[in-house]
Amino acid sequence: MGSALAHTPSFPATTGGWLALAAIALACTVGAVLSFFGALRRLGATPTATISTFEPVVTVLLAAVVLGEEFSGPQWAGAALVVAVVLVVASGRVERPVAGVAEGVRYAERDGAR
Repeated sequence: MGSALAHTPSFPATTGGWLALAAIALACTVGAVLSFFGALRRLGATPTATISTFEPVVTVLLAAVVLGEEFSGPQWAGAALVVAVVLVVASGRVERPVAGVAEGVRYAERDGAR
């Protein structure tokens, strides 16, 4: 990281470079944020947050399919872990805390009661 900070940034020298930069900014950043907020409005916070956890898995799969990247066992295991956790959360089997319980515990601890 130190060497990256030692060099001055360089800007694209060609029209193609600037077009690639614009495509990255528009498609990968603006498009992703607009999609997230669209999903948030249509689906709500919980489903949108659950679906958005698939982003790293989709990125790895696209890199493998589109770019021919090869990944190690731990990377695939991580992807499988993300998918497994999302399936557990989406199944509804995870208990959600009762509203007010956490606050009550915090107040009890603050007041010396346990």
